[in-house]
Amino acid sequence: MTATQQAELYREVAGEGPPVVLVHAGICDSRMWDPQWETFPRARRVVRYDLRGFGRSPLRPGRYSPPADLIALLDELALGPATLVGVSMGGGISLQVAVARPELVSALVLVGSGVRGHDWSDYVTRAWAEEEAAFERGDLDAAVEVNLRTWVDGPHRSPDEVDPEIRRKVGEMQRRALELYVEGGADVQEEALVLDIGDRLGEISVPTL
Repeated sequence: MTATQQAELYREVAGEGPPVVLVHAGICDSRMWDPQWETFPRARRVVRYDLRGFGRSPLRPGRYSPPADLIALLDELALGPATLVGVSMGGGISLQVAVARPELVSALVLVGSGVRGHDWSDYVTRAWAEEEAAFERGDLDAAVEVNLRTWVDGPHRSPDEVDPEIRRKVGEMQRRALELYVEGGADVQEEALVLDIGDRLGEISVPTL
């Protein structure tokens, strides 16, 4: 565990070589990197961690910034410049760090990531409404299923077309995040580090995939 911006962030470090930091998606936690964890550390110093409110990192009342948490982690471990590998929300966090503290980033690998300031599709907004309704009923199982249908199955597949082990594992990680969110209470407020990130992408000069 490491104390980062008054947060307790669970992280694992393995291997030697150029540093790589794995930033998980919003429906998962650091366990999503289990397959990569078997091979990446053979040639790199690799870090995976649980964002605040995911996996083994608790969510405390108050304001917090996931990009600032990552910056603090990079500073503490003296990792910079590092390659940041981010999936979905993790990619958005990585972009914010690359703009706010470019000296900490040597390269970016972004998977299914976006930036703020764009309209969400009806498919996504409907899913969020369903998830909110499930929360109001106190039905975390239903909220998990909404997220599985939305982000794992997707709009063009049925659940039986998806590897059941993937659904099970993602469902387990997502439920843990929802439980931590409930435990954190209503006094939790997430903040961006760079508000106009979409207008500042041109400032990123490192190799980006």
